[in-house]
Amino acid sequence: MNGRSLLQATAKAAKNAEERDVKEVFFILNAIFYCTKHGDFDKSRHIGRMTDTTTQTSAADSKPIGAADSASAGETLGQGAKLLVDIGPVAAFMIVYNVWNSVQKPDKAAFDVTSQAYALAVAEASRSAIFVATGVFMVATLIAIAYSWIKEKRISPMLMVTGVIVAVFGGATLYFQNALFIKLKPTIINGLYAAVILGGLAVGYNVWRMLFQSAFVLPSKIWDTLAFRWGLWFVFLAILNEVVWRNFSEAFWANFKLLGVLPLTLIFTFANLPITQKYLGKTDEDLEAEKTNA
Repeated sequence: MNGRSLLQATAKAAKNAEERDVKEVFFILNAIFYCTKHGDFDKSRHIGRMTDTTTQTSAADSKPIGAADSASAGETLGQGAKLLVDIGPVAAFMIVYNVWNSVQKPDKAAFDVTSQAYALAVAEASRSAIFVATGVFMVATLIAIAYSWIKEKRISPMLMVTGVIVAVFGGATLYFQNALFIKLKPTIINGLYAAVILGGLAVGYNVWRMLFQSAFVLPSKIWDTLAFRWGLWFVFLAILNEVVWRNFSEAFWANFKLLGVLPLTLIFTFANLPITQKYLGKTDEDLEAEKTNA
């Protein structure tokens, strides 16, 4: 089965999603979520699972869309590996920050907890925790990039951009011993994503479509809608990061990166599922035909 046929089968499955069990709907959501985080799409692990059980996929079609035929093209990451590459560094940052902060926290028995000395000791423990966690975050990001390269012989654009910004702002945090740089990192990354997506739309170029058109067949106006929504979402995340680190404690910010941003992104992804399902597999010509027949 070629790529076009597989996408057509996917469209048919999506249209009948209400007649299928919740598991298949989950795979659609899962596929969209991973697509937003990686410039790649593994059709055998995502789209293939959503097609009818009667559809048989040959060994030749088990490669990701656009992959080379030679063995040197590398493997594709499975769902668990992609999740680990995606949130592993952030999870490592949060865990190390909390553990180090807890270990270094001053003994209340040795201080008057209402004294300035105790407050300074607590602040110093938190200060050291952010630097240790930043170092671990940088190393974990480097490991994620290396693992992605070893397994796939490629690095997704988003992962590459994230790696560069983490190296720059993480390095500045450690060199200047100033946590401001690492706190600004999410703002810079999300702002950059928003600028590229919305700026592209402003000049008539849909970056979102360029990245994911090999995964989905959608009409142009839906690609524009999704790109605009995700561009605004990245603007929201940039503003949210500024609000959190400026108005809440450092510990709250360190934990919010994983426990707040990730669930919000999942909710936003799920909110975009209906429009994707509705138009999945349709082209501009299909929409024109529907208008003509209406």
